Amino acid sequence: LQTFNFTGALQTWTVPAGVTSITVDVKGAQGGGAYGGNGGRSQATITVIPGQTLNIYVGGTPTVQLGPGGFNGGGAVAALPCGGPSDGWPGGGASDIRIGGTTLNDRIIVAGGGGGMGWSNGLGGAGGGTIGSDGAASWIVGTNGFGATQVAGGNGGFYSGNGQSAPSGTLGVGGDSGPLNTYCTGGGGGGGYYGGGGGYVSAAGGGSSLVPSGGSTTSNYQVGNGEITISYTAATITTTQTAGLASGSTFPIGVTTNTFSATTIFGTVTCSFTVTVVDAEAPAITCLSNITVNNDAGMCDAVITYAAPVGTDNCAGATTALFSGLGSGATFPIGTTTETYEVTDAAANATSCSFTVTVVDAEAPVITCPSDISSCNPVVNYAAPVGADNCAGATTTMTAGLGDGATFPIGTTTETYEVTDSSGNTTSCSFTVTINALPTVTLATFSPDTICDTDPVVALPVGTPALGTYSGNGVTGANFDPALAGIGTHYVYYNYTDSNTCSSSDSTMIVVVSCVGINENASLTGINVFPNPANNVINISLGATTTTVNFTLSAVDGKVVYQAKNSTDKITAIDISNFSKGIYFLKVTNESDYKVFKVIKQ
Repeated sequence: LQTFNFTGALQTWTVPAGVTSITVDVKGAQGGGAYGGNGGRSQATITVIPGQTLNIYVGGTPTVQLGPGGFNGGGAVAALPCGGPSDGWPGGGASDIRIGGTTLNDRIIVAGGGGGMGWSNGLGGAGGGTIGSDGAASWIVGTNGFGATQVAGGNGGFYSGNGQSAPSGTLGVGGDSGPLNTYCTGGGGGGGYYGGGGGYVSAAGGGSSLVPSGGSTTSNYQVGNGEITISYTAATITTTQTAGLASGSTFPIGVTTNTFSATTIFGTVTCSFTVTVVDAEAPAITCLSNITVNNDAGMCDAVITYAAPVGTDNCAGATTALFSGLGSGATFPIGTTTETYEVTDAAANATSCSFTVTVVDAEAPVITCPSDISSCNPVVNYAAPVGADNCAGATTTMTAGLGDGATFPIGTTTETYEVTDSSGNTTSCSFTVTINALPTVTLATFSPDTICDTDPVVALPVGTPALGTYSGNGVTGANFDPALAGIGTHYVYYNYTDSNTCSSSDSTMIVVVSCVGINENASLTGINVFPNPANNVINISLGATTTTVNFTLSAVDGKVVYQAKNSTDKITAIDISNFSKGIYFLKVTNESDYKVFKVIKQ
């Protein structure tokens, strides 16, 4: 007897060997709510095949009012317009058995589920029977949900108040409750061979059952979740020993095979096992003491010869062999090798013994460092030394210093490298890295730092230490030629190299502007530019100047970014908020003179 209870999922059962007929009792689930219709019951005897898989679906009774129907086809309730207690409940799920697949068309027996309770305790239709029962709410205006038949799902309940009907049942699935309206919702139809119709605000119909030829179905039977019971009669088995000796017999030395057969009406199967009686007396063997030697010079191993042990036994025919290890006369690697010898007698009894051969790496590794290094650049790159050893696996590490590619301090640093072989032997070497300080170089500034492109050659500022070299646009020897350099901002560089070949440099800036055709400053006195540096606006105060003036603001590359002509204002404001940060030159001119101001935009 095998009983399947509700799990909410597919269950399976495999037909046992020798079983060709089973009796099944299938019960559908009750509809949801206190007045949900009871599930149906279907009973039948079914022919099966040993090893065949039956797919078991046990229907469920809904435990939640709002949501899907019971497992395996119960109709759903989609909303609770009355807030719960007065609304309908989902329908109960059918229970069924399927062979050859898991689709609804693979069902061979079905017990219908009950319809869900309708509005205000309307009694759901019972499941089961070849035709499911209709819903039984008595107060409705219209019809309850109808029970399913053998050819179609039950029609949904009709509500004459608005002329609408709830969804009808379909193959295997009960109809859902009716659409929302001013009243409470009805129940969901029961699942079944065909599902019962849903209730609009009324009670839902029950699902129909399906039974094979010779089966029976009962309506209004099951309370709560569904259930499926399978019962069958197992085949009679006769067991016989066909070879060997019975239990309790005296078995001879060697192997005896015992064979047994099992016979049913479907045929005979056999199985065998052996009983072995063996000689249990083991042979004896004694090994050498452990051996320890140093490696052969320049090698990572050693050739070792020893007298191999020979075992003995109470019976003739014992043989001794090297079970693991390398054997006498072999080349042994650094480290410990275990030599194991085993003696085996004629009855296959075996005894072994072991000893170790240890080869010690007594040879130190070697390493050579690079020559000492002297540099002006504190970042020093060198090829780190790598040690060598007679055995593979030696590792080289830096034990003191900063290492290749590091930034070294002024002065001397000792770099030490150590090579360690796989046996722990070490060798080290050292070299020094000396960093020479860069000379301190200064270059005075130009005074003035702004000149005309027509001015004569000027001497370059003094650089220290002496004997350095100048470079830059317009630089010739120790002089700067503004005409050669051209209009714009120019940098002059002074470079000095000391006795350690270490070099440093400094630079200063000079601006060359266009000054063609007029004199500087003669009639332009008392002019003031403020604030300077500035972020957004510069103000130009003309002071004692009484003539009409022009303003030109240029970038260091000579590009004009602002112009104003014929101004007599005592104060003029120029918006520079959208200019790029940097140095600009303001040129103030009248008919005969000019004056240039350097302006810094922050």
